[in-house]
Amino acid sequence: MRLHLARVLAFLVSLAALLPGASAQAIDDRDNTAKVAWRTYAGQTFGDIQTTVAAGYRIVDIKTDDPFGTRLSASYVQNAGAYSQSWWYQIDVDLAALSSYMLVNSLRPTKIICWDGGFRGTRFAAILTPNTGANHKTFWWYFGVSNQALLNSCTTNGARLVSWDEYAIGPVTYAVGVMIANTGADQRSWWMYWNQSFANLGNLLGQNQARLYAMQQNPWGTFNVLMVRDTVAPWWYWSGSTAAGILDLANQWGARVIDFQNVRGICHAIFVNDSTPLERRVADLMGSTTDGSYGFYLKRVNGPVLAALQGDRIFEPASTLKTLIHFHAMREVVQNRAALTDPMTVYTGVVGTCPVPLSPVVETLDVVLRRMMEVSDNNRTMSAADRFGVGNLNATALALGMNGTRINHTIGCGGPIPNQLTLADIGRLHEAVANGALGAERGTFYELMLEFGNSYALGQLDTVIAQESASVGLTATQLAGFRASCRQAFKGGAYSLVPSREYRTWASWLSLPFYTSAGIVAREYVTGAFVDSGSNAANAVAAASRGAAEVLREEVRAAMLTWRDHVSGYFALIGGGCAGFRMPIPHLAGTSAAPEPNIGTQITWTLQAARTNSVAVLYLGASNSVWGSQRLPLNLAFVGMPNCTLYVSVDTSFGFSTGSRGGFDLTFTIPNDAALIGSHNYTQVAIADPTANALGIAHSNALDTVPGGQR
Repeated sequence: MRLHLARVLAFLVSLAALLPGASAQAIDDRDNTAKVAWRTYAGQTFGDIQTTVAAGYRIVDIKTDDPFGTRLSASYVQNAGAYSQSWWYQIDVDLAALSSYMLVNSLRPTKIICWDGGFRGTRFAAILTPNTGANHKTFWWYFGVSNQALLNSCTTNGARLVSWDEYAIGPVTYAVGVMIANTGADQRSWWMYWNQSFANLGNLLGQNQARLYAMQQNPWGTFNVLMVRDTVAPWWYWSGSTAAGILDLANQWGARVIDFQNVRGICHAIFVNDSTPLERRVADLMGSTTDGSYGFYLKRVNGPVLAALQGDRIFEPASTLKTLIHFHAMREVVQNRAALTDPMTVYTGVVGTCPVPLSPVVETLDVVLRRMMEVSDNNRTMSAADRFGVGNLNATALALGMNGTRINHTIGCGGPIPNQLTLADIGRLHEAVANGALGAERGTFYELMLEFGNSYALGQLDTVIAQESASVGLTATQLAGFRASCRQAFKGGAYSLVPSREYRTWASWLSLPFYTSAGIVAREYVTGAFVDSGSNAANAVAAASRGAAEVLREEVRAAMLTWRDHVSGYFALIGGGCAGFRMPIPHLAGTSAAPEPNIGTQITWTLQAARTNSVAVLYLGASNSVWGSQRLPLNLAFVGMPNCTLYVSVDTSFGFSTGSRGGFDLTFTIPNDAALIGSHNYTQVAIADPTANALGIAHSNALDTVPGGQR
């Protein structure tokens, strides 16, 4: 009877698909790897699920945590963007209520589970989607059958399972499953296995070149699984962890949970990629280099987070935490509660890397901060921490919104309680500095740190810059200009703790130069990477430094493309002028309101040191080599102007008065015309001066104005 009812439901819902209101077909949530906010919870009540749904999340997987459905495990995605769709759900309903709800609303299930409701009979929970328009599929669903019967129905219907779980009613185990017609765009190679050991799953996956689509552990420890031909990469599966451990794995892998089960506190899950291509590349690079936990972070100042993996994970930062002490000290200077010239007592005793209060010396605060930040001196760090107070330092962290940050022990001495930091937190600190939190001392804050150009700061970032320069095709001159315009201030951290645990961190503020029509515009970023508790020091160093640099590759490339496509505008002086008796030589020069004379920007041609209140004529020409049939430059002695030279073709001329100051300013805007980029515009001025020569004319030097801009 149950099989017959399910077929009737499928037939009626198929007819309902002919009704108006069709919508675009949604991507299967288990195939969708677009980045999305997601949640996975164990032990949820019905009320918990309602709360999560009300927050804008859609259920994509649901399972019972116990045979009687009192608690549920559920996985969600934010119902937005690539995951936005109409959907419904029913929880703890009987067969009649679920069937009626589906028929009335023209819905098909993507997931149905059952459990023993005692005297209330079999209870159901379902995730449902409209079965209309482009979203329509021929489907069937069954419950109260054996696994073999479910598989036989797939063969009979020409269908494949998209949901399959087992449940117990008293001593008997049944299967419940949802299947769709395995045709057209939905056609997939697929497999159904039950009572498999976890170890054998790997063999079956390799044999079928498949990935896990759904997984459920039986009470006796074996697994029932659905597999499909692998068209999604990367993906992962795991068994035997806690719910918190599953979340840790997902966060480390940059993954999303698509299938989750909690069996008496032991959890199993299937994951798919939940990272952007940039995040995936950097995660794979770091993960292949170290066995520790790792993460990275890149945010544009006052802009979006561009890439992050475990950006909010608390880790042991080692010396990178000294940046907080540096910030606090500089803020005290800004607020006139300290001065960089203040004397500081520094104890120079040390046991290993741990400072001890022996052999005091006196240094000024600026020396203490510089040695703390540039050579990572732990004794100077202890001196600064003692001067300002650890409690005050931690309060500053909280005031900056660094809620995952705390100094718990003297830096350089190790635990017993680890110090704490997150990459998002250190980004907040650097972004606060970039936005003026230290006022006029912002430059001093950076100057006292390791900066771009310092041998320590180059490392892997220099490698990325060199690689991208070659790829983009910058000239040596362009690369030199690009590098000269880069700015960076950073602090690394390194702990090697017993037993064989390695901690490495990089965190920085970075400014990259982008060429625009108005000249160079700096884009600022906060960035970093960490390795926490790796087993090999060299690998931890490589992973952290390479990750911190690799996450910047796209931004470095974008900046370099503007340099490659930019033609630098400039003014060039040509030759010299000739003057009147006891007069200085008239001088013609150019200036730009922008950093350089680009198209669309304002420039000024200025004549100085000419005879006062005289007539002046400005020549404008397109050549400095020929004027008509005459070659340039041209010695003008033959017309009575000895020692005077014409350097420009006189294609156009303009008259001016030199006025009482003996010169003039001609200000105008270069037309915003790309055809002018790189063109040469030659000017020279002739000034009436009876004392100059027989012809009574003095000359200025010539000026070449070359407009720049983006091609």
